Amino acid sequence: MRREVIDRLIALREKTGLTAHEVSIKLGRSRYYISRLENGVSFPCVKDLEEILTLYNCTLEKLFFREFEEFDFCVDTIDMLRVISKTEKDAVLGVLYLAYERSKEKKGENK
Repeated sequence: MRREVIDRLIALREKTGLTAHEVSIKLGRSRYYISRLENGVSFPCVKDLEEILTLYNCTLEKLFFREFEEFDFCVDTIDMLRVISKTEKDAVLGVLYLAYERSKEKKGENK
């Protein structure tokens, strides 16, 4: 998982006032699992990520939105993300994330 996203997850956890141990209890997971997520060693499965974001009162779009700052999202795109199914949303966000990563790589090549 990208460090920026991990840092945002940690910040969201801290904003909710929860410790990593408390999160592990609420999710029914080990403290070790949460530690591995927050250290970027593991990536949560979709179900765990949904539960974490619900616990932190955050959406997938909000979590990853900063990753796409270079894209000029229009209101229609954001509205579309609100009404499509979870599977479609994950697919769209996955494609956007890959496009963002590739654009960063190309910028690095042009320097």
